[in-house]
Amino acid sequence: MQSMSRLVAFLMLLVWPVLPTRAQTIVVFPFENAGADSRLSWLEEGLAELTILRLAADTDDSPAVPAPALHAGPRRLVLTRDDWLVAVEQLGLPPAPLFAGYSRATMFRLAQHVRADFVIFGEFAAADGSLRIRAQALQTEPPALLDPQEVSGRLDELMELHARLLVDLLATMREPAAADSAALPQRFPRFRLDAFESYVRGLLTADDEQRLRRLRDATRLEPGWPEPAYALGQTYLARRDLATALIWLSRVPPAHPRGFEAAFYSGVCHLLRDDLVRAHTTFTTLAAAAQARERVPLPEVLNNLGVVLARQQHWEQAAPYFHQASQMAARQPVYWYNLGVAELAAERFPEAAAMFREVLLRNPEDAQARALLVRALELDGQNEEARAEREAVEFDLPQMDPRPAALLRIQAELHSPRQSFLPPMLPSTPAPQDGARAERAAPATGVRP
Repeated sequence: MQSMSRLVAFLMLLVWPVLPTRAQTIVVFPFENAGADSRLSWLEEGLAELTILRLAADTDDSPAVPAPALHAGPRRLVLTRDDWLVAVEQLGLPPAPLFAGYSRATMFRLAQHVRADFVIFGEFAAADGSLRIRAQALQTEPPALLDPQEVSGRLDELMELHARLLVDLLATMREPAAADSAALPQRFPRFRLDAFESYVRGLLTADDEQRLRRLRDATRLEPGWPEPAYALGQTYLARRDLATALIWLSRVPPAHPRGFEAAFYSGVCHLLRDDLVRAHTTFTTLAAAAQARERVPLPEVLNNLGVVLARQQHWEQAAPYFHQASQMAARQPVYWYNLGVAELAAERFPEAAAMFREVLLRNPEDAQARALLVRALELDGQNEEARAEREAVEFDLPQMDPRPAALLRIQAELHSPRQSFLPPMLPSTPAPQDGARAERAAPATGVRP
């Protein structure tokens, strides 16, 4: 009970910064290595990551304001490297090497795709312990290339050099924060250079063990730094070491810019561990946060909440969540698939068949969806049509688990852009035990079973 109380307390305190009516959206490209020292190639992504971390951390909050309080939040919304990977995939651009060689026109196109106000890009050169960094901002509306800014000094002064550069860059973007150029750098987070290098190299390596080693080194050198802990949590989740993932994700503070994502992935861990009570607490809290901002929850949250309810045999309460998710993210077959399973469990066989056809329109190679389509057609008495579906593929359809809840698919990754991420957390909604409680729970997400 004590651990459950701590979980509820954590989620009740989790605060996503409330954006002002018109916060600037900024995207940051990797900096080009204009020097000859390839050993410093990690700074290509490193300078971009440092820019993202510092812009995201600079808020209007007073340190005296306690974490649970609602506050003015950041002046800007800064997209992360993960957000860019989603945008690159959506636009069909080559992701590797990430953003290398992109023209300014392509940068502008990507910025428009995510509705960004500014793009930041630059270059650096290092030799004999010295470092020169140059950065520039591209404004999207009206289109304008702003004046470049440059700093130089010793390599071991990276944190100070970058802070000066960022202050000058924000001034060209006419940010009000830049007017206080003396105090602004004090709000930027600073990291040990060796810890920062370990963190960036950990993000960039494809080798799992090396990634874990470097990220753990970063946390050892900077124990209170949340970003490496978040990256470790994601890595252990990908390895399905769920207990360890939860430990690292719990080290991300509630009000941190990664707080929402850390909570979501903690919920995924609970769901994969079949800890339905904690999973329900997490996802209903995330969904209630959307209601507080008068927004619809992310489809990933709705889907996983539906999976939790279905595993608790609350199928009638689960189906509307799958339906809403499928309407919000129609290109994602997982939501149509889960809605089909829910219709199958409710013995609405024509509706179930229609949902599995939607899945196959988006992914014709989904053998499980094909098998469930055949099952739905047979249960509906459409034997000829079921036979035709069997003969439409050249592979044997898989044997299906007779338990409908075991067929559902968890959404284990956030695919929604950062602009959709939601905010201050509210107390969770208890798991419905009967129709009356389900009726009361539904308005938290705008879905009424």
